[in-house]
Amino acid sequence: VVTTPEVEHDPALSPAGDSIAYVSKITGGWEIYVRSVNGGAPQAVTQSPGTEENPKWSPDGKEILYTYRGPGVPSTLFTVTLAGGIPQKIADHALDGQWSADGNSICYVAPAEEEIRSLIVLDTKESKTKTLLQSQKGLAHPSFSKDGKEIVVEADIGNKHGLLLVDVESGDHKTLTSDAFDYYPSWSWMTGNILFS
Repeated sequence: VVTTPEVEHDPALSPAGDSIAYVSKITGGWEIYVRSVNGGAPQAVTQSPGTEENPKWSPDGKEILYTYRGPGVPSTLFTVTLAGGIPQKIADHALDGQWSADGNSICYVAPAEEEIRSLIVLDTKESKTKTLLQSQKGLAHPSFSKDGKEIVVEADIGNKHGLLLVDVESGDHKTLTSDAFDYYPSWSWMTGNILFS
């Protein structure tokens, strides 16, 4: 799909399966680009002096959620429309944002700079946040179930690093894996399975 002398990373397939968002350094800084899976010229959707990474499509394919890090600016979550324009801030000191399947919620972990973090869900309609897990070491990479009722997230569990399953309504959680070092969970909305490394 992409053949340039630059490095491309963090690829994300659009909900329709016809476009890919990814991060590249085509113009000197790490920006988010979108291009058709059939090739063609890439379209830059961000332009900033900092570094953009971890793009995630909204379920309707109209927006991209991403992490920004810049000079004097901590890790911050933003959304931007596919057409570009002014990015909208979602959360300061945050990372690893992920949409719910209905597009009404975004989960993320914060603060990005610390090992001890919280799992937070933002109601995008009401602009209200809810903390599900607090003061949990090693939290990272949350992912919603298709029905939006649960989130899988990696965390330190005892002296291991595994996966937790968190109930969005109650905040109750249980251990899914804690045998070794399990990370980068991703919930398949097609099959209901959880993929992880």
